[in-house]
Amino acid sequence: MRYYDVTIMGTETLDDLIRSLKTGAVDAVVYDAPALMYVAEKDPSIRVVGKMFDEQKYGVVFPQHVQSPYEEIFDVAILEIKGSGEYRKIYNKWF
Repeated sequence: MRYYDVTIMGTETLDDLIRSLKTGAVDAVVYDAPALMYVAEKDPSIRVVGKMFDEQKYGVVFPQHVQSPYEEIFDVAILEIKGSGEYRKIYNKWF
């Protein structure tokens, strides 16, 4: 946001950002799109507009150098729900 002619105000939490938006202390909020999309889904007074500034992917991590019994289970499950189209349905419902 430093490349744009805007005043930046930081807060401790997303709830603080949303409260600032709703009270008029700020004109807009820039934050992770999935979190903002979730907030907007739950609160019709908030809209997500425009395009993403910097699209990023989320990931899940497991301890390095430790064989986790869940890592392969997780990988297989993600591949299955993506292959079946269920991932897209979940994404569309929540985001």
